Amino acid sequence: MSHPLATAHSTPSSIQRILTLPPWLFQFVADVIATSAGFALYYFMRFRTGWFSALLHPDYLPAMPVEVPGTSITLGTMAIPYQMMLTMTIYWTLLFWLAGMYKNWFIRSPFDEAFSLVRISFYGCLLLMLVIYFDDDFKRAGISRLIIVLYWIFMALLLIAGRSLARALQRRLRRRGIIRIPALVIGDAERVADVLTSLKHFRWYGYRVQGVVLHNEAEIASWQQNTQEFSYAPVLGILPQLQDIIREYKPTEAIIALRHHNHDELLGIAWECETMDINVKIQPDLYDIFMGQARTFQLYGVPLIEISTQLMKPWEAIAKRLLDIALSGCAMLFGLPLYLIIGCAVRFTSPGPIFYGQERSGKDGKTFKMWKFRSMRTDAEKLGPQWAKMNDPRVTPIGRFLRKSHLDEIPQFWNIFVGHMSVVGPRPERPMFVEKFTQEVPYYSRRLKVRPGLTGWWQVQNDGYEDSLDEVRDRLKFDFYYIENMSFRLDIEIILRTVVKVFQGKGQG
Repeated sequence: MSHPLATAHSTPSSIQRILTLPPWLFQFVADVIATSAGFALYYFMRFRTGWFSALLHPDYLPAMPVEVPGTSITLGTMAIPYQMMLTMTIYWTLLFWLAGMYKNWFIRSPFDEAFSLVRISFYGCLLLMLVIYFDDDFKRAGISRLIIVLYWIFMALLLIAGRSLARALQRRLRRRGIIRIPALVIGDAERVADVLTSLKHFRWYGYRVQGVVLHNEAEIASWQQNTQEFSYAPVLGILPQLQDIIREYKPTEAIIALRHHNHDELLGIAWECETMDINVKIQPDLYDIFMGQARTFQLYGVPLIEISTQLMKPWEAIAKRLLDIALSGCAMLFGLPLYLIIGCAVRFTSPGPIFYGQERSGKDGKTFKMWKFRSMRTDAEKLGPQWAKMNDPRVTPIGRFLRKSHLDEIPQFWNIFVGHMSVVGPRPERPMFVEKFTQEVPYYSRRLKVRPGLTGWWQVQNDGYEDSLDEVRDRLKFDFYYIENMSFRLDIEIILRTVVKVFQGKGQG
C-alpha cells in the first residue's frame, strides 16, 4: 500500500479527472448555486408571502408580476423568471471575479473568505440600491430598498454556506486521496524533515510530495538518516538542478524550508518557481517573524509565507489599463501644441531627427520600440550602447532641459496607449542590458512579469541617478516592492507623486 503523500504515476480515472478540478471551479459552482437560490428565496419572500405589501407605494403596480409562458422555471407552485435569475447570477459571479474571489486557494481561513463574501455582497447590493433609486421602472415593480437589504442578508448567508460546503467537499476528496496537489519540498535536511512530518499527520490537505530538493551535496548525507521514515519523498537533486527538476516533475506547489535565508538565493528559487506558475510557500526565519517582517499563516503548526502569482485583482488590472488609455489619450490630444514646440526646439538646436526610438524589453520579455524626444547627439552611441550618466556630455543643451523636466519622455504616451507600457511600472531596459543584469542578478528578470512604466516607485523615491550594477541592485528593491504591492491605489499615489516631482524639476540632467 502506497503512502498517501507518495508520488503516484498511475493514470487517473475519468471520475478522478472530474473531481480533481481546480479549487476556483468549486468556488464558482458554489456561488452559482448560492446566487440562484438567493434570487429564488428573494422572489418567494417578495411575491408569495405578502409580507412586504405595506412597504409598497400606492402607485406601484400589483406585487405579483405577470407570468409570460416560456420565460419562467417552476419550483413547486412558484414560477420564477429564469432570465432575471440568470442576469443576477451573471452579475454576482462577474462581481466576485473582479474582486479576485476565484483563485486556486488550497488553504485559506474560512473567516477571511466569509468576511470577503459579506463585504463584496454588501457593495453589490449597494450598487443595486443605487440602480433602484434612479430607475422608475424598478420602483414601479415594487422593489424597495428594505427588500434589497433582506436580499443581501439572504445572499451573504447562502454564499458563506455554499463556499463552506465546497471547501468541505474538497477536504473530503483530499483526505481520500482523490484530489492530490503535486508538491516539491526544497531546503535543508532538518527543516525539510519538519515540513514532511507535519504533512504526514494531516492528510486532508491533499499534498502529493513528489520529492525533495536539498540545499547542497552535504545535505544529502544528512538526509540519509531520514530515508526510511520519508522513503516516499526521494531526493531529486540539489538547488543548482532545480530548474530541470521543475520542468520534469511539473509540481503545483513548492515549499521552501531553508535554515538561514540567503536573500539572493531565496529570490532566485522563488523566481524559478514563479516563472513556471508554481505556487510558492516559504518557511521564514524566526527572527523575521519576531521582528514583524513577515506575515505568516500556519500550515499544521509550520509558519509559512505564501507568494501569490496574482499581482492584482482583475478589477484593478482592468482599471489600471483603462486609466492608462485615458491618461495617454488625453496627454496626446491636449498636449499637441506643447509637443509641436518641443519638436521644433529639438530640430532647430541640433542636427538629427526629432524622435529617438530604442528597443526595450517589455512584459514577458517581448521587445518593443520605446520613443523619446531626442535629447542627445546623433553620435551618442558611436562607441556602442552606454548607460546615461549625470551631466552626460552627449546631452544637447535643449536635451538637458527636457531630461530635467522629464519632457523627453512624453512620446512614451503612445507606447502606453497601444499597450507596450503602462503609466506606472518598472522602467523598461534594453534587451542587452536585461541579459547582462540577469546573468549578474538572476532574479532581475522578475521585473518582466509586469508592463514597464513611464514612472514608478523608484522614480518617485529618488532624484538623478548614474546607472551601474550596484544601482541596478538597489533599484530592484523598489521595483520588487511595487510588484509585490501592486494595487490601483498605489498607482494613483505614484502618479500624484510624479506630478509633484515634474513641477519641482527633479529629473536627471
